Amino acid sequence: MAQYPLRKRRVIQSSVNTFADGSMIVSNINANTQFVWELSYTDLTSVDQTALQNHFVACQGPLNPFIFIDPTDNMLGNSSNLTLGSWTPQPLLSITAGAPDPEGGTSAFTLVNESPVDQQISQTILAPANFQYCFSLYAMAAIPASLRLGLSTQSQTFSLAASWTRLINSVQLSDTQMSFTAGIVVPAAQTVVVWGPQLEPQLSPSRYRATASNGGVYQNAHLLGNSLTFQSQAPGLFSTTISIETT
Repeated sequence: MAQYPLRKRRVIQSSVNTFADGSMIVSNINANTQFVWELSYTDLTSVDQTALQNHFVACQGPLNPFIFIDPTDNMLGNSSNLTLGSWTPQPLLSITAGAPDPEGGTSAFTLVNESPVDQQISQTILAPANFQYCFSLYAMAAIPASLRLGLSTQSQTFSLAASWTRLINSVQLSDTQMSFTAGIVVPAAQTVVVWGPQLEPQLSPSRYRATASNGGVYQNAHLLGNSLTFQSQAPGLFSTTISIETT
């Protein structure tokens, strides 16, 4: 996905009214916000080089949009509030906010399943379902319980105790769709406390990053520049820099 360090900039275009006396009124209402990523790559193999070239050609440079996953962000929307619209709970699952969280606050959620069947709260991710993804979550239970983390059709079951544990389900998906589901499954007659769900396109989790309504998946990204240039570092190894813009 990316090599570090990388650069990410936020650009806000504001409306400016300039009066005859030289004074100005600047308004951020309805301002157009753009993000620009500068991704530098070194030690690329010829296979890597070809993959980037093919992507550039398929997009016709900056013309055609593509889906871009921010390598520095959490792909889940509303990761800090399981009661909001990004999440879809099954009807027999009770969700209560305000539980103590592992950082000393009260932003965790209590999930109660009093039904005789498993219940799930999930989120549909509009991204390719054939990549490596890592789904992580902090969880605990006052009484020993279990919890499943699911990615598409692949899930992993974890045993919970009275102390916080970060659960990690890292899998290589192999579906052909352009979307997949990340789900938290509470087995029948279980009560668990959860905090900090995070989804990333990598092997292992990084530091938790809370998100609001939008996660780090951009449906309308564009390459910047009309050409893609590679430098030869050594026989069979190359470097390049690409810039990506989203709104």
